[in-house]
Amino acid sequence: GTVVATPGQFTVGDVFTGYYQSYVSLHQLNGVGVDNIPSKLDTDGTANGDQGYELTVAATYTSTITSVDGFGNGIFSVGPGNVDLYFDTAPDYDFVNDFGFTNGANIISATINGGSGAYLPAGQAGFSDITLNIGAFGYDQNVYDPDTINGGSGIFTLKVNNSGTGPSAGVTTVLGQAVGTGDLLLEADGNMNLTAIPIPAAAWLFGSGLLGLVGIAR
Repeated sequence: GTVVATPGQFTVGDVFTGYYQSYVSLHQLNGVGVDNIPSKLDTDGTANGDQGYELTVAATYTSTITSVDGFGNGIFSVGPGNVDLYFDTAPDYDFVNDFGFTNGANIISATINGGSGAYLPAGQAGFSDITLNIGAFGYDQNVYDPDTINGGSGIFTLKVNNSGTGPSAGVTTVLGQAVGTGDLLLEADGNMNLTAIPIPAAAWLFGSGLLGLVGIAR
């Protein structure tokens, strides 16, 4: 970005570039796992809970500090950016080796058109929400039915890993971007809800437990 901020010393106008990769641990339609819906993402086409695949997510985006409160917490806006969801029948994602998050079939491609959040330096944690624009040509209509997905939203919690264990332990690059001096390496947990038009109840929920790396914030 144009400015590399020192963690905990934010200034209005600081611009960060984020790189994010993760896996989806729960994929549902109206509370029912998609594994149990024949002909969708079940790799052998039967309703037997087959797990011979993985769903991974990759995103790049910008964040801009819009205000700093009296405690030094940075309030930021999110966007623009892009996010893609991949369906891979050969599970191989690897955080440490920065591999396997962008292979397989791209079944959703969306733009991040807005969002906001906050980062609390004292607790080395924060949260963020995003809104997505998808549209009729942004997803695989052989997978998602009814063919009415238009957009979505997501919310994530953020934290710095101080334990030396977990998904970010040993990570030195994210989406090919090296973790440099002044970068923030974060982990996240959250979910994404894709909305259908005109029936909002028909939505795909991506519960992304242990969402690995939010990315490198610059």
